[in-house]
Amino acid sequence: MWQKGFGGSLNESPNSIIELSDKNIICVGASSSGVSGNKSIATYGKLDWWVIKLDKAGNEIWQKNYGGIEPESEFVYLKTGENGEFYLYGSSVSGPTGNKTTLSQGSMDYWLLKLNGDGDILWQHSFGGNSIDYLRSLLVENDSSFILSGQSQSVISGDKNESSYGGSDYWVLKIKLEQTTATYNEKESEVNIFPNPTNDFLYINSDIEFDHSIISNLYGGRFYQK
Repeated sequence: MWQKGFGGSLNESPNSIIELSDKNIICVGASSSGVSGNKSIATYGKLDWWVIKLDKAGNEIWQKNYGGIEPESEFVYLKTGENGEFYLYGSSVSGPTGNKTTLSQGSMDYWLLKLNGDGDILWQHSFGGNSIDYLRSLLVENDSSFILSGQSQSVISGDKNESSYGGSDYWVLKIKLEQTTATYNEKESEVNIFPNPTNDFLYINSDIEFDHSIISNLYGGRFYQK
């Protein structure tokens, strides 16, 4: 019915394709090209994730890059969400650079992003230990509960609390992203606290700055104070 080619002057490696509820198409792969060919956006680092949205006739609607200054994994995947939103996931070496805002725990971490239909990042989270962790599969239970599965060479460190049995193991974790609201100078803001549960590191993302915080469990027990 039709065929289209997309690429720049260097290497592209397509990995995943999905159809959204509006029948438009999302394609993703890894790209090392700068602005060249019909790639119209520069890379953040050595290897970025390149996402292209097409209409049902294969015509480009938009294209965007996701990554930091270091190379992201060659393998990157897509999962459909609701209301034209979708999830982008794979593994990343980068720290907070480019449009990656999460910290790096080791050589390579799981990296999960939620995007809207225009490719804007709604949120992003990283999970990993002190070595190489490859995210391969994602189950979406609902908008805040996910099961991530992949390959890990990390020992107990960072977000990983299971010891390694050998050179490379399965690593499966279920995460629940808690969302609440806070009032600061009469301004309502969203605060994300993750992962839940945790017995090691706890991360707080907020669009406001604050000097003092107290977090309690459902029973009123205080387990974090700064």
